[in-house]
Order: sequence, then structure tokens, then C-alpha cells
Amino acid sequence: MAHRRSGHLFRLRPGTRLALGLPLLTLAALFCFQACDSENSEAPVPQESPGGHASIAWYEGDVADAFALAENQGKPLFLYWGAEWCPPCHYLKDKLFTRPEFIARMEDFVPVYLDGDTERAQIWGEELGIKGYPTVIVFSAVGDEIMRMPSTLPVDQYEAVLDAAMGSTRPVKAVLAAVMAGGVSSAAPADLATLAFSSWEQARPVGLEAPERLAIFRRLYDESPTEMEVERSRFLTHYLVSAIEVERQSSGSSEAAPIPADEIEDLRQEAIRILGSQELRSANLTWVRYFSADTVELLTPNAGQERAELMKAWQSAAAEIESDPTLSVDDRLSALLPQIDLARLADESESAEADGEPWEATEELKQQVRERVTWASNEVTDEGQLQATMSTMAYLLSSVGLEGEAEALLAARMNDTVAPYYFMSWMGSIKEDDGKIDEALAWYRQAYESSRGRYSRFRWGSMYLRHLLELAPDETQTIQEHSMEILGELLALEDAFAGGNYSRLEGLEMGYQDWNESGEHSATLAELRDFVHDACARFPAEGEDSQRFRCSSFLVHENEPASKPV
Repeated sequence: MAHRRSGHLFRLRPGTRLALGLPLLTLAALFCFQACDSENSEAPVPQESPGGHASIAWYEGDVADAFALAENQGKPLFLYWGAEWCPPCHYLKDKLFTRPEFIARMEDFVPVYLDGDTERAQIWGEELGIKGYPTVIVFSAVGDEIMRMPSTLPVDQYEAVLDAAMGSTRPVKAVLAAVMAGGVSSAAPADLATLAFSSWEQARPVGLEAPERLAIFRRLYDESPTEMEVERSRFLTHYLVSAIEVERQSSGSSEAAPIPADEIEDLRQEAIRILGSQELRSANLTWVRYFSADTVELLTPNAGQERAELMKAWQSAAAEIESDPTLSVDDRLSALLPQIDLARLADESESAEADGEPWEATEELKQQVRERVTWASNEVTDEGQLQATMSTMAYLLSSVGLEGEAEALLAARMNDTVAPYYFMSWMGSIKEDDGKIDEALAWYRQAYESSRGRYSRFRWGSMYLRHLLELAPDETQTIQEHSMEILGELLALEDAFAGGNYSRLEGLEMGYQDWNESGEHSATLAELRDFVHDACARFPAEGEDSQRFRCSSFLVHENEPASKPV
């Protein structure tokens, strides 16, 4: 699968499928999170939104103080990690955080909004093991992580999950161990709900590899009480996604298929049942959106009538989502994703792309995408909602070969979004694909210059530098000057070598090393190394992997000492 990253966005070239490694469209309005004095541990006060309606009373103060307040009040802590530029974050805000019932539910928690651009946010992000935007974590009153929650659930199911989380004092890893040891059929319903609704894509602290998840989710599905229908449906879709991952990991090997052949038909019928139920498909929206073709191939290895039946059920489910007025614009628009993937799969099954030509969408499908994108564009006027919906609209157009129309849409509407720089980098990738290098670099540079926020500035700055190194490797002076500009801005931050900042810096370092593969740019890299190392003493040195150690290791080859004492 060929991915091209554009900011936080994954742009998949037409002809590729969205599956594992997908961007979670799960994935809040920009709330002001200001640092307060450490003695400020007042409870959150109900706030008013600009429109005069009640909004979540996000805790305004240091995160450590929020944990202390939660313990003092005996309340669990609800932590939302988001960013202004992140489309899925605005999707979550629009779908969940503005709902009166959810706002009321937050009164039972200490709600904390941690923006990735907040002071010291990347230090917290690394400490909490946060890898992507958005991330929602529920902690117990004493600060133990209970679970990481998905954000594609209906509001009423979120309520039930929060109830389960509030009643638990154990992290999801401990819950899983207890349920497996004590028996699924005798487990407490709240524990099964916690396991069913945990965001396993983000729950890497649990440390389960795909084969382990495959066995665990199958047991949970088989042994959970039948009356827990929604939870069992989620265990099944987790199982199917794990099977897809196992199959990919073992591709070309002689390993047995992840699902026994004599069980496939029962699972296919259960998948059809989930797709036909509004409640069950709503509880499994990520699976419905992104795993259509992969699941169809998994459960109908011999194609034929069984495959046609499953594809028809999936297409019908997608059509019902698309026409459901109770869902958000982005939910309804995203229902086109499985329809596109299934159309591609059907064509591949007939022609197998034997001639190596890329898949070509029918004119009817292209027109359907155009009409739905036009509808969505007319429906969404709020800049935050448009941030989420714009990425879906542009991706859909590109997926059916309408890249020019995607480009025109971005050019016409990006300045109506809350964070246009997110889409400027996408414009850069379009120009790059077209071979227009100068225009591409201009867009990447503009995205950096337009970006706002401590972490976001380096996110887009490092992206621009990596493209500059790759696309204009002979522009040595420009590379050096712009590197010092962007690195200098980073070095002023106290979390410069933490969390996402450090991950981006590691990627940039790899870019520099590739650029200097022949050794002709060693002098330039030595200057950049010394420029960074001069700042290392400002960072804390505690721990084997401290920020100071990371700083002093920048552009230093293995077994090579730092160029200057730090």
C-alpha cells in the first residue's frame, strides 16, 4: 500500500485501499487550556459557548493539578488530546462534545482538554504514550489509566462506556487478564463493555500482537452472553480486523488461514446481520467504513454468490448511512468510502488488473461522488466542521480519479477552514505528483509559515525541510538557512525533544543523513549539529533518555562523541 503523508492526513493514491494504518476519522473545538498557578485546584466551572449554549467545563490549569483534583474529589478524569488542525478532532467535537447529554455527563468527571500545542504538552503526550490525534483516555480517581476510547460511537453508547469506565478501578490490561483467567461467561458486564469499547488501535500499552488479539477477540465473541449483542458485535469486528492483519503479516507464507474454513460461512452471515442492523453498524462504524473490501475478501475467499451477497449487504448498509439525517455530514459522506472500495474490488475480481493498469472508476460512480461532495460543501459552513469534512471530500474525489477537482476544491475552500495550513501541505503533494517542484516547495513552505502553535510549527516546518532535502538537494544554502530558522524556533521550547517534537526531529535527522549519503554535505550538517548542541545545556538531564541526551545525540553517528561538551 503506497501512502503519502500530507500533514496529519494520509493521501492514498487512487487504486489503493484504506485499511490498516488508516487515519481514524474518530479522530473538538479549540478550547483555551491555560496554565494556572499550582495552588489553583478549583473544580471546573460550567462554561458558555459563543452561541450561548452550555459547553464542557474543561479544567483550566496544569494537568498534574487536574489529576490531584480528581483524586481529591474522588472523580475519574476524562482527558482529550486534540489539535486545532486535526480534522478528526473537529469531527469528534461536532459529533460528541457539543451534545447536551454528553456535556451533562462530563459533570461526573474532571474533564481535561490537552491541546498538542499547549506548553509542555509534548512532554505529557510522551508520558501518557499518546501517538495520534485525537486520543481520549479515561483515568481512575487515583490516576490509573482505565481505557482509551474510540470516537466513532453513537452518543448513547458513549454514555454506557463512560458508566463502565467510572465503575472500574483497573486498567484495561488488568481487566483483560482477569476476564481471560476467570472465564468470559462469568465476567461482569461492565468489564466486557470496557473490553468491547476500548480503542485497541491506540491501546498499545496493552502490548498485544495481532495473533494474540485474534485469539482473544474470538474467545470474547464466542463466550460473551448473547444478550450483550452490541458488545459481541464489536468483539466480532475486532476479530475480523485482527484476522486481516494476521493474513497480511503472513502473506506468501505457508501458515494456515487465520479463520478456519468451516467457520467462515457462519461469520459471513453474522457480518451481514451486523450490516443490516442500524444499532450494530453504528457501534462498528470504523469497520463499516474502512474494512469493507478486506472483510469481503477474508470471508469469501472463493468469490461467487457468497461474495455478491456480502457486498450487496455492505452497499445497502452504506446507502442507509448516507441517507440517515440523524448522522453528521461527515458520517454520511464517508459512507461513500466502502462503496468505492467495493466497486474497485468487483472490478479487480473480474479483470484482476492483469494488464497492470490502475483501476478506473465508472462515470456513474464519479458523478455520485461529485454530487455528494457538492452536497457536503453546501451543508457545512462552520470552519471547524469544514476542517473535518474537507479532508473527506478531497480524499473521495482523489479516490475516483478526480484529482483535478480535489485540487480545485482545496484551493477554493481551504481558507474557510480553521487551519488552512493543513491543506496547503496537501496542495504541495499534488504539485509534487505533477512534477511541479517549485510550486510544491512553495506550498510546503507556505504551510509552515501559516501554521500556528508550538508543536504545529515544527510539524509543518520539519515536513517542509524534508521535502526541501528531497526535491531540491542542490540548494545547500537554502537548506542550511531554513534549517537554522526552523530548528531555532524548536529549540526555544521546553519540550523540544519530547513527544511528537522528538519524533519529527528523528525523521528530519534521517532526511539529513540521506541527503548527505555521499558525504558532500558533511560541513553543513556539522554546523547544524553544533547549532543544536549549543542549546542542549538548557534541557533537563534526568534519565537515560533525557531531553539533554537526545539533544546531544542529534546528527551524531553511533559511537561518535558529541561535537561539543554538554
